[in-house]
Amino acid sequence: MEHMKRSLERSIQNAQAQWASQLADFILILEPNNAEVMLIKADALTQLAQRNITATARNYYLTSANELRKRAKAP
Repeated sequence: MEHMKRSLERSIQNAQAQWASQLADFILILEPNNAEVMLIKADALTQLAQRNITATARNYYLTSANELRKRAKAP
């Protein structure tokens, strides 16, 4: 699990947002309440939104990122 988390952090640092988002999904399947991974995935989705020119896709990424951030902060 720790190896996957390190890979996730490296993916974000290397601007591989799509891969980071997929890795975060895998980790969240195993640890559904992992707030740190939720926030990292939210950052990845925000990066994807910034690179996307389609308004619908950008809205989807940003909305999903906002929901993850709220869920990560919930007690």
